[in-house]
Parts: sequence; structure tokens; C-alpha cells
Amino acid sequence: MRTNLRFKRGTRISADLTDTEVKLILAGAAAASAIAVAIFSAFATRIFSQRDRRRQMYGEAFRAALEWREMLYRVRRRNNTDECDRAITDRFHDLQERLDYYEGWIGSESEYMRRSFRKLVSASKSATLPHIRDAWDRPGKTGNSDSSDVHPNIDPNVRRKFLQDVRDHLSFQPWRWLRIIIRNWQEVP
Repeated sequence: MRTNLRFKRGTRISADLTDTEVKLILAGAAAASAIAVAIFSAFATRIFSQRDRRRQMYGEAFRAALEWREMLYRVRRRNNTDECDRAITDRFHDLQERLDYYEGWIGSESEYMRRSFRKLVSASKSATLPHIRDAWDRPGKTGNSDSSDVHPNIDPNVRRKFLQDVRDHLSFQPWRWLRIIIRNWQEVP
């Protein structure tokens, strides 16, 4: 069998290929296509699983940072026993361990994301720490909070910026990664 191949401008290449050779070429092309699709699928699966793992990590870290505010209410509503005080103190220690863990884990992903998380944790602690100290100085009480109780808010701009950094870090657009670097260039003390 004689096969003629045409290219642009009328050039013609003649090749003598047998039916077996044509079948082998088609089979090789099909196998190469299948291998390329398998490699692309494995690569895409890896990228999306890493992204999901990061999203879960950031969500858990965000929750842990906001838990500091909840600790204020635990101190205010505690029973006035040594056992209860010890349990609350242990929860503070566990929470601080988790915050340190997430800071290290996030820092292994990105130094700039670690800085963003540290800003969130600092804002959470600075908004609640004076009130927590004040609550420890007073006897605890059960029930609802008093109308005179202060309910501190974590700066919404800091929370918004951390969540924006998370969205930018999870993005597939490299210029969004640069925004994280710009926003978190300075280290937080």
C-alpha cells in the first residue's frame, strides 16, 4: 500500500507503509494519548487534593484562632471550684498548643501565610486578653451573661484579610500569590 501525505503549499511526501505498520502507528498514538491523559489526571488529582488539604487546614486554624474569644465566656461562666479552674486552664493550654501547631504547619506551606495567621491570632488575643484577666479576678457565675459584660470583637478587617489571604493562596493565579507577599511583608511581633 502506498500512502501519500500532503502538507501546505502542495508539497507531497510519499511513504511506503504496509497495513501492519499503519496499525502499529495508530496503536502507538492511542497508547501515547492514554498515557498522557493518565499523567495529566494524576497531576490534576494531586493538585486538587493538596488544595483541599490546605483549605481544611486553614479552616481549622481559623476556628482555633477564634476560639480564644470563646474562652472568655468559659472563664466568666465557670464554677468557683479548683477543679473547674484547672479544667479551664488546661483548655487554654490545649488551645495554645493548637495555635502553635497551626502556625508551624501554615509556616511550612508559606512564611507569608504564617504571618497572616499570626496577625489573626494576635488580634484575637489582644481583643480578649484584658477581659479574660478581668474575668479571672471575679468569681464565676452560671447562666446568661450580665448586661454589663463586655463582648469583645476581633477586628473584622484582620479576619477579612486572613480569609482573603487564604483565597489568594488557594488560587491557581500566581499574581494572587504576590498579593499575599505584599500584604504580609512585615513580620508581626
